[in-house]
Amino acid sequence: MKKTSTNRDMLMKVLDFINNFTVSNKRLTTVKDISDGLKISYHLAEKCAEELEREGYIITVLKIPRKVKVVLSKERANAIFSGTFMPTWAEDYKLPGEDEVLAELKKLQRSLEMYQKLKLLLVASGDALVNAVSYSLDFLGFDTTVTEKEGRHDIEFRDKDFYAIAEIKGLQGSANIEDLRQLIDFHLRKLRKGRDKLAAYLIVNHYRTLPPDKRGAPFTAEVVNAVKTNYQFVRLLTTTSIYELVKRVLQSEISRESAREIIKSMPSIKK
Repeated sequence: MKKTSTNRDMLMKVLDFINNFTVSNKRLTTVKDISDGLKISYHLAEKCAEELEREGYIITVLKIPRKVKVVLSKERANAIFSGTFMPTWAEDYKLPGEDEVLAELKKLQRSLEMYQKLKLLLVASGDALVNAVSYSLDFLGFDTTVTEKEGRHDIEFRDKDFYAIAEIKGLQGSANIEDLRQLIDFHLRKLRKGRDKLAAYLIVNHYRTLPPDKRGAPFTAEVVNAVKTNYQFVRLLTTTSIYELVKRVLQSEISRESAREIIKSMPSIKK
């Protein structure tokens, strides 16, 4: 009997989850992690993992029947296992100049980690994207706090007397009206607590599986029209735009202060 294929969208959601989970938690992903994180049955999570492995997207690192299955994306596995194994005792047999090279390598690794965190703006979703946006805004000089785990909007960011909340979405397509409604609800809650002069940003990594120059519109026409007619306090921003600002700062085209002013002075969509 021919095997039925799992829904393609669900497969891609599971693959995205595996990649993001590894980045956010710095450990491998179990099928139970997938089941709990995506709120799907263990059976469906296992079925998706099996199909992703058949298609060559992931590998099984550890499997104990009826107990645990640990998986890793094939791309990450290749990166991890491509090096040559070196036993720990070999560290005691250094060659002349090796310590200096290792010290320089550590500096380069720190720089590389910074670039990798910034590039997550283009590919991540979930907690990994929230942390990437927070890291990037911090890099630009904002005072940023991640609040998502408290069941509220994802982040708050400040600069002198400027104060804003943001809802952050990593999407396979465009942001829709439900994404906007979440932000509006959070904004109203803040206003009820007596907070005035409060900016609200909907920040999206739209069509995130595609290169930025191949992506469609970040927001649906319904979202743009709703902001234009009823919610002019909302600012619509993309993670690709933040990425470009960071890039311009690194290229010394603009200062961090100028980049902050560009974000702070974003106009609302006029009627």
